[in-house]
Amino acid sequence: MYTRDVSAQGFQAEMLQPMKPGTPVRGTLSLEETEFPFEGEVVWMRQHAGERVRGRYGVRFTSLPEAFARRLAEYRRRQGRRIVRWYR
Repeated sequence: MYTRDVSAQGFQAEMLQPMKPGTPVRGTLSLEETEFPFEGEVVWMRQHAGERVRGRYGVRFTSLPEAFARRLAEYRRRQGRRIVRWYR
């Protein structure tokens, strides 16, 4: 499974045999070596054209630690900064 577009409200994932809307999900999100437990619900699903079982689905969080939103915002702010310095 690959996650995309992670926010404090939910995320999008791509995997084989995607789940149908209304399916409850539980798991953890890793952010900088910290695991955050979550609960959510699949709100949409799309299968890729020409493929039998691979697709994407969107999850809306129903339970997520508040610390995750703060850490995600901090992480995104740092991504805008130059992390690597080049020397000549």
